[in-house]
Amino acid sequence: MNHRYRLKYTGKIYGRAPFLFALTALSAGVFLFVIWLIPAVCGMNLDKPKYYFLKGDYKQAIKEGERMLAHASKDSRGLNELYYILGVSYMKDGNLLRASDIFEIILRESRGSEFRTEAEIGLADTYFLRGDYATAEKHYKQMEERRAYARFADGIYYRLKRCAEKKGDNATAAAYAAKISKNFPPPAEDNGLDVLRNPGFFYTVQAGSFSRQANANDLKEELVGKGYDAYVEKYQKPDGENILFRVKVGRFNDRGQAEESAKKLSKEGYPIRICP
Repeated sequence: MNHRYRLKYTGKIYGRAPFLFALTALSAGVFLFVIWLIPAVCGMNLDKPKYYFLKGDYKQAIKEGERMLAHASKDSRGLNELYYILGVSYMKDGNLLRASDIFEIILRESRGSEFRTEAEIGLADTYFLRGDYATAEKHYKQMEERRAYARFADGIYYRLKRCAEKKGDNATAAAYAAKISKNFPPPAEDNGLDVLRNPGFFYTVQAGSFSRQANANDLKEELVGKGYDAYVEKYQKPDGENILFRVKVGRFNDRGQAEESAKKLSKEGYPIRICP
């Protein structure tokens, strides 16, 4: 009785084998698909490249960003932001051709408007930094004429002013300066475009930041006494609170020069930070 029951029961198991095998294979396939889909649905964790980018360590931001890019799929959420971080990092690090390529990738392959505006401005900036002021000016004027960049209008006028200055067209530069003065408040550091604005396109070294102006002035005088080209910049967040007085040294056209000055200041015990 028991023997026949076991044979009958076993037969049922074997009879179900093809179905169970198919179900297992299907479940495995679904699991693998979900694993593949997770980066696209949940997005990439950009904390590391963002951290180094905001810190001003563009080489490390590039290293982390390129590592992530190598493992990303074209449908990964956050891919355009990763490209944007890489593009600006390469630009800040002086690799303008690679920066230009990345901004063009965003413009060519982006499915939506996310980071397209910033990428187009960044692409034009690479021409400016290469000294091709005519091409940069052409791109900026196209943006101005399309009026599709209202929230970046101050930055575009600023860039057009810089192009005119570089070309020796003082009248046009003055006209753009008047537009900026009339229509926009002094540009804030946290206005969302400062990463590309780079006033005057120079680097500087921050040696201290204080809530009291007197302390900032004391540090500035100390640095000036040591032969540094030091000055104080007042910074106020857009919300009108937390006014800071930042002590900065030099205006360097090349990041390498800023790094040399930063190393010297660091050896003297100052908490330095290179700023674009």
